Amino acid sequence: MPIEIPTPSELESTIENAVRRALSKVIPELLSNTTSKKYLTKKEAIQLLNVSAPTLQRMRNERRIPFIQDGRKILYPYADLIAYLESKQIKVIR
Repeated sequence: MPIEIPTPSELESTIENAVRRALSKVIPELLSNTTSKKYLTKKEAIQLLNVSAPTLQRMRNERRIPFIQDGRKILYPYADLIAYLESKQIKVIR
């Protein structure tokens, strides 16, 4: 049985197709895991915004970020925090 040695372009195409198939299975799962949570806790909001606890509280007190309060429990809407971060993006001037 003869052994076939693929050309570099055939090998590249094979690898590209394998990677594409693997990513098409993994990416939707990763995206659903990161965006499936509608509300974040204080700790999660701190990590997402990359701020300290006092800064998060100050942002909340100044009404710079939206939040939901039920008694002592405070939650932060994920989509609104993402919108807040995007509003702070500085556009590139060309």
